[in-house]
Amino acid sequence: MRRCLLMILLACAGLVSEADAQDRDPSFVPAHDWILVKETVETVQADIAAYLARWPAGSRPDTFRIELHPQPDGQVALLFPEGVPAPQLTRLAAWIGSPCRKRVPPVAAAWVVAPDGVAYYLESEPALDTVEEGQDPRDDCDAEGGLLTGASRAGQSVRYDVPRTRLVKSDAGRPYREAPALRRSDAATTVRVPLDVTIERSDALVLDTRSEPELVDEAIGDCRVLNGPDAAIGSVWFWHQAHRADVSRKLWHEAGRAAIAARMTTATTDVDKACLRRLAREAEIFDIVRE
Repeated sequence: MRRCLLMILLACAGLVSEADAQDRDPSFVPAHDWILVKETVETVQADIAAYLARWPAGSRPDTFRIELHPQPDGQVALLFPEGVPAPQLTRLAAWIGSPCRKRVPPVAAAWVVAPDGVAYYLESEPALDTVEEGQDPRDDCDAEGGLLTGASRAGQSVRYDVPRTRLVKSDAGRPYREAPALRRSDAATTVRVPLDVTIERSDALVLDTRSEPELVDEAIGDCRVLNGPDAAIGSVWFWHQAHRADVSRKLWHEAGRAAIAARMTTATTDVDKACLRRLAREAEIFDIVRE
């Protein structure tokens, strides 16, 4: 049954026409990078099928090919001949190596060049977060993998928050790893997949140098505008709502929650306090609170 489902999903992926692939925004610049993981080709195919089932590509997907090349050391290299949206590549690497989906997850390694030209080595985190005694760490587990860690070619340690597409500096991380020699197979397995390119952003995989306290202050600034006279202007209201929500998502982790809590101790106005309570709630439930 599982094999049948796999073949159906991959077959559906292959039905997306070549015309769809050519009808993309001319400003879209795909990433020509790759992933390496110690898995079988069959398991990687199943991972890709599950990935496509989790994130449907929408009504007008773009078609991309993924070539699976088995390596002599038992690993599989995922190559993207026409390129791929950079956020999709990192999300797929985190998905393949997600400890929420596999009891013994492999480390999925990715070599990717950001839109600003900086080369990064990133790999999945195979361990689950530590929780209090009596709790199952899988209860609140993020199947996407949640986090990739690594470094730039220049040696800057980084962590990449996959769901929120935020790349930040890290005090401790894995060193940059040069890509190993790749053996291309004449009998590589090719999978044609429909992917959504709307998640591609100009700042995706570009290092965000803002600290968590600075992000909190940005969100408060948006809240003040949204509670002021300029909010009556539709375009102003829409932009600040969208920006506040985007900043909030970048605070949905331990350091972000700590920054919100610290700012609460100095807030003096009702607008600021209400904004911080909303930010704290969103960081707790991992969702945007609608007004």
